[in-house]
Amino acid sequence: MKKSLLSVLFISLLAIAGCKPTEEPSKDDPNNANKLAAPVLRTESVTANGFTIAWDAVENATGYVASFEGEEQNLTETTVSYTNLAKGEYMVKVKAVSSDENYKDSEWTGVTVKVEGEVVPNNIAIEVISVGEKDAQVQFVPNNGGFPYYARVMDKATLIAAKYRIEMMENGKRTDESDAFIQWLVMFPHKEYVQDGSSVTISEDNLLSNADYVAVAFEYDTTEGAEIPAIFFKEFKTKEASTTVSHFTFSNKQIDFTTATVKVTPDDNNKYWCHYLMRTEDFNKYNQNGDHPIVHAYYGFNNLGAEEALYEQYGNNFIGFIRKYALKGEQTIDAARFANYDIAPETEYTLLVMYVDYDNGDVTNIYDWDYSSWEFKTLKPDEDAPVITISDPIIENGVVTFDVKTSQSTETLSYVFSLKSTEHDKYFTEENGWWKGVRNFYMLFYKHYIEGDDLAAAKTDGISLSMNIADLEEAAEGSDITEAVLILEATNSQGVVSNNGVLFSFK
Repeated sequence: MKKSLLSVLFISLLAIAGCKPTEEPSKDDPNNANKLAAPVLRTESVTANGFTIAWDAVENATGYVASFEGEEQNLTETTVSYTNLAKGEYMVKVKAVSSDENYKDSEWTGVTVKVEGEVVPNNIAIEVISVGEKDAQVQFVPNNGGFPYYARVMDKATLIAAKYRIEMMENGKRTDESDAFIQWLVMFPHKEYVQDGSSVTISEDNLLSNADYVAVAFEYDTTEGAEIPAIFFKEFKTKEASTTVSHFTFSNKQIDFTTATVKVTPDDNNKYWCHYLMRTEDFNKYNQNGDHPIVHAYYGFNNLGAEEALYEQYGNNFIGFIRKYALKGEQTIDAARFANYDIAPETEYTLLVMYVDYDNGDVTNIYDWDYSSWEFKTLKPDEDAPVITISDPIIENGVVTFDVKTSQSTETLSYVFSLKSTEHDKYFTEENGWWKGVRNFYMLFYKHYIEGDDLAAAKTDGISLSMNIADLEEAAEGSDITEAVLILEATNSQGVVSNNGVLFSFK
């Protein structure tokens, strides 16, 4: 009996010993330590440019390690997220770890996620920091630093004069007009080009008081063929000046039918100055519609500079013009010296005089907005306009010829041959006149001045004008144009202008 009881007790002890948990590792033998179970990964969510991976908690794990794109991240949560990813497939691996040395790290488990990709557009925030009567500070801050961009502050009048109106462009939206606008902007050498894409603050101190300005910025890739991005802009207005400034006075005024002279006295003999003449009706129009006369004076200078091929000499028409023609000190000037048209009798004009910065590299900021002006009206003539008669065309041996005669002696007589445009009826009307028509729209423009004996003969015996038919046919090649126009313009001694024209077929 005692033997049986001892046997049962021994078996029971063995049974108790056999019930000891096998997961309890021996601290004395690390090789017997248990390895943690590997996390079972699942894709929790996927966006256009990112995703989130999740897993259930692993028993006895105190943390996790996630591996992504060669970098490891220690986690205590059971999720991991990645954002701002480009389009492509991405692998994420996760393993369970424990701070208890009795547990080994689990095996890595991985999951592949496909991201469709979303282009995050570059945005440039514009903040007007301060505005005064003639100065302003504007800050440009890109949302994704690193992309190069242009930034500048411009008067709105320049944009209007350039026919790229702000209202034609929605902020941040690319349009055909914005493409043309950018191309126009980058023509000028003065621009803030931020190569490293950092924030920049532009300070301007030569602004017009009580005027509209526009801060403009756009990403611009100088690589050939690169896409033109959207424009970002912000408008602001300078404060109204407390006093009116007039830097120039006018005296010794002499006015004729087609000329006017005046003595100009500046308040600073050390500064350069320029003058420009425009019709008073244009001057008033610019002031009324938010445009500005000085901007149009700038365009006028540019046109005159281009005609003299100053671009090649100076690298910029306007600066070349200024360096050649800017004046200093008191001067008696011909008011019509700088105008893009001949001064006419019985017409109101406004002469603009402004200081210019001889060394300024910004062609849109070289002039001083504080101009002085002199308004005058040319004399009314008492002579009749010359009458021009033109014969029917005579075509012989490949040449078209016209007999021309004037009713009186003329100071000038000029003519052009032009192809008849497809919009002939729109421009060549009785109201517009022949000459104005060809100035508005032409396909072939030969302008010749009749001088010397021929000028006198036009009054007495008449003269002949001719054009080779082959030249007209060559100019019209590839089109269905079969008619051309001969237009003459005459001016008498008092500046009275008249013109006449005739249509003729050359095919």
